[in-house]
Amino acid sequence: MSDGLRDGVSALLVEDDDIASHFAQVVCRKHAASVTRASAALDAMKALSTRRFDLMVLDHQLGGVSDLQLIDAASADLERTEIIVMTASRDPALRSQYEQRGVRLFLNKPLTLDALEFAVAAVIARIQRERAKWRSKTPAE
Repeated sequence: MSDGLRDGVSALLVEDDDIASHFAQVVCRKHAASVTRASAALDAMKALSTRRFDLMVLDHQLGGVSDLQLIDAASADLERTEIIVMTASRDPALRSQYEQRGVRLFLNKPLTLDALEFAVAAVIARIQRERAKWRSKTPAE
């Protein structure tokens, strides 16, 4: 039986730092049914080409490639995907660029586990509410 938060939610974690990735995976697994990790933008693109994810948790800078570039390259695969961006940048212009691409949640580095967990839990709860609304509007077969 599902607890509601974990029901079919999938997450793609795109983080090149092993320590940050470990903690993000722990938090995501606590709230998501499955977590796929990509340590580079190319790995993330491959994962996105094979399946749809409900949630992506992304490090802003991935070895010379920004998440903006990743989001632009995978925009067709990201329809209806919630995105959390982790960044050390406080630049309002950068935030605006993400917002133009549909990103609604930013976590400033250095992160705390509490902040990451709160954000992941809130986004997954939003995903579940949207699914419940959709299911209630869909006629039973």
